[in-house]
Amino acid sequence: MKRVFYVLANLSWICAASWAQDTLRVSDEIAPPGGVAQIKIMQTIPDPISGGRFAFDAGMDFIGLAIFDPAGTAAGVATEGSRMSVSFTSTGSTLGTLPDYPIVTIAVRVPADAPKGKVYPIALDGLQTALADLSRNTVPLELKAGSITVGGTLNVSDVQPGSGFQTAGTVIRVFGSGFNADTRIRLKDGPLTTPTLMSSTEIDLTLNQDAKMDGAWVEVRNKTERVNYFSYMRGQLDPTSSDPWKYPLLTAIEPIFPTAQVTTATVPASLYGLALQNPNLNPATVTFGWAPCSPKSRCKGFLTLQPGSKLVRSLLDLPGFVANSNGTITSDIPIQVLGLATGAQTVTPLILQ
Repeated sequence: MKRVFYVLANLSWICAASWAQDTLRVSDEIAPPGGVAQIKIMQTIPDPISGGRFAFDAGMDFIGLAIFDPAGTAAGVATEGSRMSVSFTSTGSTLGTLPDYPIVTIAVRVPADAPKGKVYPIALDGLQTALADLSRNTVPLELKAGSITVGGTLNVSDVQPGSGFQTAGTVIRVFGSGFNADTRIRLKDGPLTTPTLMSSTEIDLTLNQDAKMDGAWVEVRNKTERVNYFSYMRGQLDPTSSDPWKYPLLTAIEPIFPTAQVTTATVPASLYGLALQNPNLNPATVTFGWAPCSPKSRCKGFLTLQPGSKLVRSLLDLPGFVANSNGTITSDIPIQVLGLATGAQTVTPLILQ
């Protein structure tokens, strides 16, 4: 089934344009049948942005999306229905400032029965595409289309761990296809690594130095092919997340976490839900406290968030929750936290501090 992908922001506050025209382009990708193509949306003129929206029809299954912000202060929410929609926000001033790096990547699965040589054109919808600068002005845009061509054998489908601060000696597992003794791999713009070919579908990289894996540029090549992949965490949903029958609006969303990690955060009583993600290699113990608290309420509770997992819950399902009370989150190791607000049958992201 063909799907239309949207990346949206609430841009009703945008003022008159202040920038010279920028170009927003979609990358050209090559991936084998059944492989993963990571579509990259890039500005040709690096400038900070505070929001934006994108729309296009990829004609294949969506499996993951990431927003790349050097400061880790951008986050969003994706909703999949008749279309893929994503709202995102940045509270900093660094989103869009890295030359040669995308502002958004969308990973899609190429159909296993797609014939080699088939081209999937990807053109941004001009009516559904916009960017806003830090002063909330619209950015004049020229749009350039890209494509996914079915072919080749070399492919990167995932990087684990793909997020978080990883220390020297950590093994980074790169999954894909077409790997062999002639395959060369590196973290471009990153630390030196020691690669080990595990199989035709996995190469392990041992970090020789500490590294931040959020948005790490993984370059894989052989004599005739080259693949560029920007890492992110594709967390596995914790089975204790809220019941989809009780909270269909909440459980229909896919949180796009800020890459910045925290050990404490305040949860406003007005929130609808909360999303947590653990990019670490060890479990996180997360403690909740609620105030004001009546004598008849527990007011406190905790949960364990497993490595590489994400949790999405209604506030009502959080440990010790007290109605109309603000909450405090404390984690024994840094995790990623995202608030979820609702309005007009939509879920919007809120970065918590």
